[in-house]
Amino acid sequence: GRILLAGDSAGGNLVLCLAERLVGERGEIPAAIMLFSPWTDMTITADTYDRYEEKDPILTRQYVTTVRDAYLKGQVRTADPKCSPLFGDFTDFPPTLIQVGRNEILLHDSTALYERMLEAGVPAVLDIEEDGWHVYQQMPLPIATRAMKRLAAFVSKEIYCEGRDE
Repeated sequence: GRILLAGDSAGGNLVLCLAERLVGERGEIPAAIMLFSPWTDMTITADTYDRYEEKDPILTRQYVTTVRDAYLKGQVRTADPKCSPLFGDFTDFPPTLIQVGRNEILLHDSTALYERMLEAGVPAVLDIEEDGWHVYQQMPLPIATRAMKRLAAFVSKEIYCEGRDE
C-alpha cells in the first residue's frame, strides 16, 4: 500500500518537502497528505504574521524566525523549495487536506499553498476553522473534535473511497 503523510507546523514543512522528493525523484505518489497549520514559507514575509500575532496564542514572528535561523544556519536561501515548499513543484501531488485556524500567523502559508496546489491540478481541500488558532486540532476541545471528524471524512473518501464518485 501507498503511504499516507501527515504533519503539523514544521512537520508539515518536512512532509511537503518529502512528498516533493518522492513524486519528483522517485515517481512515488503518496496516497494522500494531511496538514495541520503547515509552515510552508520560511521567508516569513506574509502579512498574517503581524495581522494575527495578537490572536495566535501559540506562535509569534520572533519565535518562528528564531526556529528558522537555527534550522537553516544560513546554509540555504529562505525561498529555496528545499526548506520553503510553497515555492516547489506540486505536479502529480496526491489529494491534500490543509487544516488551518483563521486566527493564526501561518494562515497565509496554508492559503497560498492551497492556491499553488490548485494551479498544479492537485485535488486539495482548504479547511479554515473560523475560531481556530495554530494547531488547534491538538487541544482537548470540541473545536478539535470537529476538525478530526472532517479529517476522518477526508481519509475515508481518499483512502477508502467512501462517498467518492467512482
